[in-house]
Amino acid sequence: MSAPNETVLWSAVRRHSRVVCIIARGCGGIDLQVTEADVVVRREHYPDSSTAYERARQLRSEYERVGYTVEP
Repeated sequence: MSAPNETVLWSAVRRHSRVVCIIARGCGGIDLQVTEADVVVRREHYPDSSTAYERARQLRSEYERVGYTVEP
């Protein structure tokens, strides 16, 4: 479940593994976070949302390429 300032952009599954990509807005910019099994495996900070959303699309494609089924 995400916090009020967080938005789930996409999630992906492969076998028993689930990945979730979240964007969080803060006063200092935008944080992009990827979790696997509730563990943060990637956290990136961006100055604006358009850059963060573009990176989220790239990550989504990477997970699809390695066999994850991405859910909107």
